[in-house]
Amino acid sequence: LYGLEPVSPEEIEEFVLQAYVLHEEAIAAGVRLAAPGTFATVRYEDLLVDAPAQVRRLYSKLELGNFEEAEPHLNKYLASVAGHKRNRFKLSEEQRSRVEEAWGKFIAQKGYSWNEQYLSMVG
Repeated sequence: LYGLEPVSPEEIEEFVLQAYVLHEEAIAAGVRLAAPGTFATVRYEDLLVDAPAQVRRLYSKLELGNFEEAEPHLNKYLASVAGHKRNRFKLSEEQRSRVEEAWGKFIAQKGYSWNEQYLSMVG
């Protein structure tokens, strides 16, 4: 809605594609510098399957303390978002190709692939 100059949808798309690459490169650099035991990952899909188990694992790996104290708060939050529906994205084949070109290596490194359940191809 607001801007100092006009920006085309193509320019916005290119910015988003490049910004994610910069984001992933910055995270990778930070991980390389992180002290052992100060970094852990969790996949979103694993959180969907069993969030308490994943958070418990993170508490243990990062030595965050007693998970049992946090678990009731986590469960309360999970109950509050139980009806959440994941986004569905509409991409053209051309857009999908650009995403693959720009982000493909990151997608593969994380063990992801295109989940057709959450993706609707257009024109």
